[in-house]
Amino acid sequence: MSEGRSVFPSEMGGKMDKPIQINLPDKRLNKRYAKLINGHIHHATSIATGIVVPASVKDSLAVTQATWRFLNNDRVTPQGLVEPLRHFARKQLAGAKYTLTVIDWCKLDYKKHTAKKDVVQISHKRDIGYELTTHLMVNAQNGSPIAPIETYLKTANGFLSTAEKFLPGLIKNV
Repeated sequence: MSEGRSVFPSEMGGKMDKPIQINLPDKRLNKRYAKLINGHIHHATSIATGIVVPASVKDSLAVTQATWRFLNNDRVTPQGLVEPLRHFARKQLAGAKYTLTVIDWCKLDYKKHTAKKDVVQISHKRDIGYELTTHLMVNAQNGSPIAPIETYLKTANGFLSTAEKFLPGLIKNV
């Protein structure tokens, strides 16, 4: 494991004095992940849904391809990606008397996307796609979101998860 990259919480919209450590297997991956985090945090406008395309990049396709290469790297794991978010949530909630976790389930509809070979039947024969469940940590005092701390994606090949130890028998509606 290489030396980690620090992302300052001000870059993550937080109010902490110490940076969050990203510890992926090498410096290049840490740097790319920090760019991805910052791109999502510093969106163009309050109604933007995507990341900011850096001024040094000619078009958004280059950012998309770089992101795909990063996420397709065998050394980048869901557990490694979620750990800085968990760390951030723990720091934000330090000393809190209560915490809330919002669990969101959604269906990703892929019935018209024939290239996807690992879709799962959701409710009936023609209802196919993926089931995505996200656990979002929320501030119990004011209801503001803090960070997603867990995700599960149900596919025909099983579950993809950010959990360190995933026990599919415990998940009934996923």
